[in-house]
Amino acid sequence: MKSTHPATEELTLLHYGELDSSDAARVGQHLHQCLDCRRQYRQLEQTLGRVQTPMVELSAAERRRFADAVVRRTRRPALWPKAVAGGLVAAASLALVLVIGQRPPLSTTEVPQLTGEVDMLENLELLQDMDMVSQLDLLDDMDQISPEDAS
Repeated sequence: MKSTHPATEELTLLHYGELDSSDAARVGQHLHQCLDCRRQYRQLEQTLGRVQTPMVELSAAERRRFADAVVRRTRRPALWPKAVAGGLVAAASLALVLVIGQRPPLSTTEVPQLTGEVDMLENLELLQDMDMVSQLDLLDDMDQISPEDAS
């Protein structure tokens, strides 16, 4: 199986001890087998060895403040969901206005249908009135028959 040569970034991370263990093992195995990559890594080590990197030492209180700041930022509610929701509501409202605005006016065939429904309601009310009148007539007839006439 042919192995690929590690990138310069991987070699740099290896130098600083920042590769995870599996990647460090893979790159180390490759350096053991590949003379060209081993030369490149030694040259990189020499170059990086000349560069002085300052070590930042944080006190316990500074580390605690930094950790608290990270926690505050991660717990801060994100504003983008509200903005997205507002945009969706605006887009839906605009679409509704456009759909309603595109609706054609009532045609002449729809008006008689509405008129027919109104007529039907009026006829229903008339039938109810007629039923009430017939009930009143029945009551009048009952009043005309007195208990004395029935005997």
